[in-house]
Amino acid sequence: MRIFRASLLFLGLVCACAPHPTHAHEYRLQAATSWVENLSRTSFEPTAQDAALHSLDAAYVHARQLASNWTVIVGADAGLEYVPDFDALDRTSLGARATLRRKFGLGAFAPVLDASAALTRVEFRENGRSGWRSDASLTLGKRLHETWRVAAFASWESFTARAAPFDTHSRRVGLETTWDATDRWRFSAGGARLRGQVVANAAWSVWGPAINGGFGPVVNDYYNSVPWAVTDTFGPGWVAYRVEATANFWWAEASFSLREQTRVTLRGETVKVVNRIAVRYDSEIWSLGLVHRF
Repeated sequence: MRIFRASLLFLGLVCACAPHPTHAHEYRLQAATSWVENLSRTSFEPTAQDAALHSLDAAYVHARQLASNWTVIVGADAGLEYVPDFDALDRTSLGARATLRRKFGLGAFAPVLDASAALTRVEFRENGRSGWRSDASLTLGKRLHETWRVAAFASWESFTARAAPFDTHSRRVGLETTWDATDRWRFSAGGARLRGQVVANAAWSVWGPAINGGFGPVVNDYYNSVPWAVTDTFGPGWVAYRVEATANFWWAEASFSLREQTRVTLRGETVKVVNRIAVRYDSEIWSLGLVHRF
């Protein structure tokens, strides 16, 4: 976590010491409703738990231009998420982010590189899930045409939780392309691969046999080696546990501008997770959101 705090401090000092800067700031408010298939991230499909999520996020962003091709962007954000069917997952968050932006050249077609670091406190109603999330990322974007943009990114995330099953570390690389079809319609699609640790859940009717040899020695040995705890998050006896895994993400999004500063977004995403012993945890997410900038 020290590296992320140091990054935020460094960018803040650069921002404070820059001569003759140009300022800009923005407030952003976003509300969304999502339907998640296999929110429980369980490998045994008959016990998978689906649910709706409702979220509200607010952010303040302040940009300070240091030179013609250097900009520092700092901001703060806060969020709420409500899960009516599984209230243990209700959460609040508060965090800060800093980005150093370098533009390579002049004009709209010049490549842009962003280096970001963030630190966020996340509190769940289920206490063991709460903790600090720190992340860092590099994003290289390029406009290929007046209506087409592409961006490649790499990110690193660490979540330091109160309980071991939720203490995770991962890295991700991905690519996204965006098409401004009209003045109001925008479409984007992308994919990413994650390597690291994820949190999964299982009903005791599945977990009990898994750690007692009911599914063979490979399953028995692996699941007895990972951190786990009975949480009752998705029902009596449900267990949360942490696994090493690879995850593939694919998404597509359409957005429509209601007015200059307000957009409606519709997003679909599929996530396919495979752990070290080839057990799968797949899910799909559909979201409808409203974003307003002022």
